[in-house]
Amino acid sequence: MNLINDIKILYEKIFGKNSECCYTGPPRCLSKELQESRLLIIEEELYEYQIGVEKQDLNEILDALVDLMVCISGTIYLHGFTEIFPIAWDRVQKANLTKKHGKTVRNMPCDMEKPDNWKAPYFGDLL
Repeated sequence: MNLINDIKILYEKIFGKNSECCYTGPPRCLSKELQESRLLIIEEELYEYQIGVEKQDLNEILDALVDLMVCISGTIYLHGFTEIFPIAWDRVQKANLTKKHGKTVRNMPCDMEKPDNWKAPYFGDLL
C-alpha cells in the first residue's frame, strides 16, 4: 500500500496530468486558493469523524478516517513531499520512540511525554 502513489494515480485520472492538482516537482508551498481548499477538505473530514464518534457509528468512523488519510495524502502529494515523506516519517517515528507514557499539559490517557534530552526531527536536508 502506497497511499501517496494511489493519490497520484487518482488525481491524474480525475484532473489530468497537467492540472494544478497534479504535481511531481520539488517541495513547494501551495497557492493560497489551493491551501485554503485543502484545509477546508481536511476540516470537513475531521468533522465527519467527530459525528461518527458522537453517534458511536463504526462505519462512519472508519469512513471518515479513510477519507482523512486520502485528504492528508493528497496534501502531501500537492506539496511535492512524495519522495521525502517516508524519510520524514521514519525520523518522526524514531524521535517518538524515545518518548514514554506520561501526563502532559493535555492530560490525556494515551499521551506521550518527551524525555529531557528529546530532539525534534530535522528536515532541512530534505527540503
